[in-house]
Amino acid sequence: MYKYFSKLKEFNKSLAARLLLVLTAFILMVMSSSFIMFRTLNSKNLRSTNEIMNDTALIVSQLLNEPKIVLNFIANHIEAMYKRGEELSAIKNYMTECSTFRFRESINIANYNSVYGYFINAGEFHDGAGWQPNDDYTPGTRPWFGAALAANGQIAITSPYIATDTQVLEIAYARLIFGADGNPAGIICINYQIGHLKDLIINKSVTPNGYGFMLDGDYKVIIHPDDAIKGETINKENPAPGLLMFSRQLDNGWHLIIVIPEKEYYKELYEMILFISILAAILAATLIIILVRLEAAKRGLRAADRAKSSFLAAMSHEIRTPMNAILGITEIYLQNETLGQDIRGGLEKIYMSGDMLLGIINDILDLSKIEAGKLEMITANYEVASLISDTVQLNMMRIGSKPIEFGLEVDENLPAILVGDELRVKQILNNLLSNGFKYTAAGAVTLSVTAETADSEGKIILLIDVSDTGQGMNKEQVEKLFDEYSRFNTETNRSTEGIGLGLSITRNLIHTMGGTISVTSEPNKGSVFTVRLPQGKAGSEVLGKEMADNLHNFRTSSRAQMKRVQITREPMPYGKVLIVDDVETNIFVAKGLLKPYELKIESAESGFAAIEKIKGGNVYDIIFMDHMMPEMDGVEATKIIREMGYTEPVVALTANAVAGQAEIFLGNGFNDFISKPIDIRRLNLALNKLIRDKQPPEVIEAARNQAGLRSEQTADDKLHPSANPKIAESFIRDAKKSLAALNVIMDKGIPLSDESMWSYIIHTHGMKSALANMARMDLSAIALKLEQSGRDKNSKVIAAETPNFINLLSTYVDELLPPDKISTEINTNVDMSFIAERLHEIKAACGEYDERAAAKALAEIKAASWPQGTELLDTITEKLLHSDFEEITGIIDEYTNNK
Repeated sequence: MYKYFSKLKEFNKSLAARLLLVLTAFILMVMSSSFIMFRTLNSKNLRSTNEIMNDTALIVSQLLNEPKIVLNFIANHIEAMYKRGEELSAIKNYMTECSTFRFRESINIANYNSVYGYFINAGEFHDGAGWQPNDDYTPGTRPWFGAALAANGQIAITSPYIATDTQVLEIAYARLIFGADGNPAGIICINYQIGHLKDLIINKSVTPNGYGFMLDGDYKVIIHPDDAIKGETINKENPAPGLLMFSRQLDNGWHLIIVIPEKEYYKELYEMILFISILAAILAATLIIILVRLEAAKRGLRAADRAKSSFLAAMSHEIRTPMNAILGITEIYLQNETLGQDIRGGLEKIYMSGDMLLGIINDILDLSKIEAGKLEMITANYEVASLISDTVQLNMMRIGSKPIEFGLEVDENLPAILVGDELRVKQILNNLLSNGFKYTAAGAVTLSVTAETADSEGKIILLIDVSDTGQGMNKEQVEKLFDEYSRFNTETNRSTEGIGLGLSITRNLIHTMGGTISVTSEPNKGSVFTVRLPQGKAGSEVLGKEMADNLHNFRTSSRAQMKRVQITREPMPYGKVLIVDDVETNIFVAKGLLKPYELKIESAESGFAAIEKIKGGNVYDIIFMDHMMPEMDGVEATKIIREMGYTEPVVALTANAVAGQAEIFLGNGFNDFISKPIDIRRLNLALNKLIRDKQPPEVIEAARNQAGLRSEQTADDKLHPSANPKIAESFIRDAKKSLAALNVIMDKGIPLSDESMWSYIIHTHGMKSALANMARMDLSAIALKLEQSGRDKNSKVIAAETPNFINLLSTYVDELLPPDKISTEINTNVDMSFIAERLHEIKAACGEYDERAAAKALAEIKAASWPQGTELLDTITEKLLHSDFEEITGIIDEYTNNK
């Protein structure tokens, strides 16, 4: 670096001023970026800490409330026994039963050791676990005794104290019970060991060396990683030097504290500032070198194309080295899943810009190598189908929002394996296709790949045609087309990326490989580039018609993402189908796709429910069966249905559309399968084949005459949550079920049991497809990764990434909730007579199996903002989805009777 600065003495003051400006700009960039990073990361850390504290406080409150519920249940029962006059021995036996592990397991709560108490009339103490106190044990002096008397029949909770029997820190839950005469009869208690909360509390932190601890209402330590300081009083307002403390008071007056080392809390900020400083230093140094060398080039290297190429090669290498570092470091930071969106967006822009610059540098290097005669060809076998597929996939992204039709024609007689430099052949194809897309604003770009027999044995001529309907060129422009740094129509194409090296490099590559390139073009009509490349042939295998069709279909499916599909749906009011899926959102999606066909549609939420419908004598033209469902999957359900003698078509709906899956379904009783997200063309074909084509001509004609043929746009827009709130509501219910299940699974700890692992797979699989239906492909991709991790039993990935997925999914659910669902205000002005009338309408509509009328009345109730009835309305909504009219009638009757 010193030699470049030493050259400054030779140059004028203008260059020195430019260099000073560069250094100042980069210093300002580092300072402003550091300030923005500090605000962003600090906000992110605060959010993360608050989320952890809120979640932990909620869990602790729930855990502390469970013994209260249990004691209330047991005390009520004992009080009833007293009032019935049952013997004290029977009551003691009941307390002993309630202290057994079997009883605690049956009520799904094991966070107490035994039920004990004091019987006032008899003057006796009894412990259900059989503990016998010493002779000097006086119940009246114990904390629970006075607390229960003071509470006068309510549950009393003591402050933490050392239990006499266990000698560990516990809190007691105590309640006074009364006899038939209304006088106090006894005190019933259970204890909760504070140690049960220890792992939950101390492991809560956002950094590796952070920890949590708990204080009681007097700020005395009751839970701490260091058992030696239990009982000491801590001033939470004055943390130790280098530590940050965050506090949250629980409902019972206790204090949850999270401690984070200050260095760890700001570690990411320090790393980002270091990264930005290094990046700025690299770019500043690179720019200084470029400015100095450009000045030197002006003075000493003014002639000779060879000298120009040497200079560019040296410059490209010097830029490439720091660029590789920039891209590498940026990619490392992008792998951090906890980055905020602002930071991730900035890093992605840095990476994309660097990658584009590196592409230009690579072009310069290739040109320099070609001119220096140092370009090496690496010959090896390569798969033609893979080469074409990769090229098409890359270049489809170049279309962007342009109205361009991309055509692909592949000769089925092409050799399957060729011998050559695959990388350079791809480079040629990419340069030609990217040129076509750059200079075509609207119209078509077509790639054609065929082969001709070569003169030499074991060789073929790979014939590549790239045609477009773009700007085209005149004769003079075609003659200059392959000149280095040559571009035409610069005013029209000023926004087009590139420096004009692509075609020059392409021609040199083709010539180096012994091939030829020719161009025919006409202004405003387009161009055709024809390449003939000699390649070796390995074996006699050809692509074949199926592979050629697959390549064409790949191109078609990619194009479908940019152009809506138009298909004609015939009305089939004579048809009846059953949709079986455990994810409510998927049922809505399927119903939405099937609605234009005017079919009679029923649904079932499980394989068991589908079997019951068949047992009930229902017959369907098609059963659309989901593959992966909890407890009984679609394959098992279909086997049972077939064993019952059911012969009508069953079509699998599956997101597991890997190679060989079709044979598995067809070999297990299915007639066909359709992959998720549902391909509406495959769905249309299945309906036509399995329903329409089985009807007599007069039935089909009558349906056509009644409804008419009509073409509708693809269901994508209809199914988007912003256009169909019902889908969002269904998704929210599905997501809440999965979130609850995943939280329970993760609370059980890693590694998961076989049962928990299968439940984990089912719920991540369900969320994968449901999120795809909601157009949240980012979250769907995470769910897919977690599902695969479950299948692979990769506990490390499950433990590391599931909590983040749960947080992201919870956030998304909150975003989807309508304002009335998240408002904390209760609407007290609801006209209950209006609610009663609408419920009566729903009941009457269900009695007549009129789903539309029931849905209309339900929507009117929801519009009235009746927060107290949210659970009732959600239940009716779910039952209405599955056409469970009798159950809805029963639910409304039960609500009316209990009101």
